[in-house]
Amino acid sequence: MKRFYFHIASGSRIIKDEDGIELPSKQSAHAQAVRGTRELVADAIKHGIDLNVDAVIVADEQGKEIARVSTKEVLPKRLLKVDL
Repeated sequence: MKRFYFHIASGSRIIKDEDGIELPSKQSAHAQAVRGTRELVADAIKHGIDLNVDAVIVADEQGKEIARVSTKEVLPKRLLKVDL
């Protein structure tokens, strides 16, 4: 198992995940980032708050970015097309 870190990008600020979690592969880390980003968006909607998160960044044990999941990427396409 390898350790992956899930940092939060908010504008120019990066909030570092100091603990990380062990997962079997880069693919499973990316899938975890997608799930986590969806949860962040859903919680913000449920609580009626603005989400100041642009993306979740997945980094490997050496600190190298291996994936980036934007909040827009996890929204349903129909939601992105709605004109308010």
